[in-house]
Formats: sequence, structure tokens, C-alpha cells
Amino acid sequence: MCIGKSKILIADHRKEYEYTWLDVEEISLDRFFGIYKLKIREKPHIYFSSYGAVTWLFGDVSDMGMIIEKMKRELNL
Repeated sequence: MCIGKSKILIADHRKEYEYTWLDVEEISLDRFFGIYKLKIREKPHIYFSSYGAVTWLFGDVSDMGMIIEKMKRELNL
């Protein structure tokens, strides 16, 4: 999985699927386990881990975590 400011790439069984942030219905972080839950329109939930360290107090402080938080604010996810 790759997350950028304009698109999300998901690899599934040697196939890559590209989505925009407008396709995202929900994204949330379980701070206890350090796992994200992503819901894309008309697809089942996708679970993935963070690339950086996740703390219970601060959450995901990696570059990916900052991009996710910024896009969540901008798109009201």
C-alpha cells in the first residue's frame, strides 16, 4: 500500500489498484494495535499497518500519518 497526497495505491495478489482520496469513505487508526482501517467505495474494508511508530498518546507521527490526518481534515472523513 502506498499513500500520497493525491492517490492511494493498493497491491492485491500482484495487481495494483489506484484510487483518489475522493474514493475513500472512511479511514481510522486503532492506536492500541497500530493498524489502520480503510473503506473505499464499493470495496470491503482494508486493514494495514503504519510505516512508522504508532503511540497511544500521539498516534501515527510518520509522514504517512501526517498525510492521512491532513486529508481527513480536508475531506471531512
